[in-house]
Amino acid sequence: MAVQLSSQFTQFVQFAQRQMDAGNTKAIARDNVCEAPLGGRKITAASGDKVAPFFGRSEANKDANNVARSLFRQAIRDMFGGENNIPQSVKDAMLLKDYDKGKPLTARRIMAVTRAIVNESEELAQQLKFAQAKDAALSDGYSMAEVEKMDRVAGFYAEVAGCTAPEAFKEVSTPGTKANRLMNYGGRFTENAQNFRDGLRLLDTFTGWFNGVADGLKAIGGAFGKRTDDMNKTMLNADTAIFRADNLRSVEKFVFEHLAHDASADLSETDGERMFGFENNPAARFFGLGLNSACTQTVSQIPPEKRGTFYTAVNMFYPLADSAAVANTSLHDRNELTHSSDNTHVVARVLRNFDKIAEMEAQGTLTLKNLVRLCFPELPQDSACEIADVAKLVDDFGNAAMKALEAKGKPQMLFIQVLNTMTETGCTIDEAVEAATGGKRPSVPKYVSGGTLELSAFDGTTAAGRKQVIADLVRPRNYVDMKTQKSLLAPDDMAFKFRFPGEDEIATNGMEQGKANIPTVLDRIESLCGKAHPVQASSVMTMVTQSGLGILNAGLSAYGIDSNEHCAVDFTLTKDADTGDVTIRYSSPKSLPFSFEWTATVRPDGYVSTTPFQFHDAKQNGNAAIEP
Repeated sequence: MAVQLSSQFTQFVQFAQRQMDAGNTKAIARDNVCEAPLGGRKITAASGDKVAPFFGRSEANKDANNVARSLFRQAIRDMFGGENNIPQSVKDAMLLKDYDKGKPLTARRIMAVTRAIVNESEELAQQLKFAQAKDAALSDGYSMAEVEKMDRVAGFYAEVAGCTAPEAFKEVSTPGTKANRLMNYGGRFTENAQNFRDGLRLLDTFTGWFNGVADGLKAIGGAFGKRTDDMNKTMLNADTAIFRADNLRSVEKFVFEHLAHDASADLSETDGERMFGFENNPAARFFGLGLNSACTQTVSQIPPEKRGTFYTAVNMFYPLADSAAVANTSLHDRNELTHSSDNTHVVARVLRNFDKIAEMEAQGTLTLKNLVRLCFPELPQDSACEIADVAKLVDDFGNAAMKALEAKGKPQMLFIQVLNTMTETGCTIDEAVEAATGGKRPSVPKYVSGGTLELSAFDGTTAAGRKQVIADLVRPRNYVDMKTQKSLLAPDDMAFKFRFPGEDEIATNGMEQGKANIPTVLDRIESLCGKAHPVQASSVMTMVTQSGLGILNAGLSAYGIDSNEHCAVDFTLTKDADTGDVTIRYSSPKSLPFSFEWTATVRPDGYVSTTPFQFHDAKQNGNAAIEP
């Protein structure tokens, strides 16, 4: 007869396996209903991780033992459809003569019965391996929701690879494998086995395409080499900086997350240039522009299903070359919009008008002229609304800001603040000048990040996150009240303070002890995320550095408080056991005369979402919220 491992029996096996692995062969399995005290401790559940050693033969102990044995016996009965159907070898291993005598059910006894059951059926052996693989995944830090997703995707992989269910699950749950990466990209790739098969093949195709373009650029001398008519559009327009080995996995992530949500993409395509080239793939083209790090960080915070509209709009500002005659340098280098600040400002303008751009795209009215008119309303009405007009306008922002401040009789020193406000928020010159001279500060588009993160930070490891934490957490600085020019914090308060679940506070700063604590913080973050989530851990690390604290630039300056991403902040980190999400609560040090807070939630796939910046001035007893 066909036999299936029951969830009740699997709980006993998982409990016993954990104890055996830890050397606790005599650990006692107990049920939740038997919470009698033992030597000042609680006896524990069969499905739990905690164990209580055997303390004696009290009546409470015997009752607890009998309940555990009864549940174990019932689980086996259910599996075989009644006690009469249980094989004799299994009955012998169960030691039925010991039931109802108050003897403990140990981890060793559970495993002896398990071996007997497995020996009766190869099918059961595979089921047990699958159950153990799932238990290992949970131990590695995966949430139950992720395990359920991996269970489904493993079915696709088993069909594609022709392997067993346990083998497929292990492949899908191992960080960095092709199956694991493709599962994390989600979308169309996890809809059915055929799409998963196509996705695995496309991963190999992408690697070959990426390396082929890199080798081609090296052969012609990189960014400054002579490009010819017979080169494809990617080769004509590529910025050499993107085609480096340390960017391969990072670019793959963004490109495949786009494909996962692009219903028009033909997943059966075999030609790398047609699938991933700049002419056809907006995600690859965006990163091929070689825009600055803040743009990369911004894109990482946009949900993958919304990035297509973003890529389309930004790419319209950077047209591809039509012939090799103008292609002796990269698209980025020959374009009118070449400076990093210009790129960041264009991105901020697109995000400020994101919803309207999405509407135009849906209505089929998203043209360059309409896009420029929407994003840059400062242009004269008779303007042709071409990229050259935008470049001229952006180049003149500094002079225009200076003149606007002079017209208001305000000091020229504010013009840096005006330019920063425009870059951070995508607002117009008039709005930025009004904010700097006492008016209401424009809200910050929700996907704009004040920090910087290199593309290589998304390579699927924690290396880049660790590097940035080490560089940033030794540089806390005071807040300064711009109205009084007085420091609001004493030097001994200049520290970043971390609170992890169930642990004491850890402080980092530029002093020797503070520096010594940084590796501890990094290890705690990795432990919190679990070794199964290097991408999530890297994102959490990033969000506790200047990349996550960039919101202070926009948040506190609205209240006349000079701040930047190096100002001291308290971090409280928590994890949702069901979803695996890690939430960071940012709050003000207690010594300040005002308070602020906001949160960032990092999903297991590394995507970050934030809540509005909240400010409270105790002196004014007022509240305000600014959209991040």
